[in-house]
Amino acid sequence: RGAFGLSRAFVDYWIALEVALASVDGRRITQKDLAARARSVWSQATISRAIAELVAAGLVQVVSNAADRRSPGLVVSGKLGEAFQTHG
Repeated sequence: RGAFGLSRAFVDYWIALEVALASVDGRRITQKDLAARARSVWSQATISRAIAELVAAGLVQVVSNAADRRSPGLVVSGKLGEAFQTHG
């Protein structure tokens, strides 16, 4: 991915891990939650782009959020669950 490839991959991995951890705890995490946690490190645009990449790769699914329709929930897809089980 060029000079910024490692950094971009780290954002993707961090988001996937946060979504998976929320799932294990029986919670749903939102894009707004992720942006609040990463506000001093990554921009909202970076978070949005990473989520879009994870959705396109079939690793994360976007679901409706009854509590705040402006901030959809994120859940683990079967593919991400398999990846974590395979690679520990």
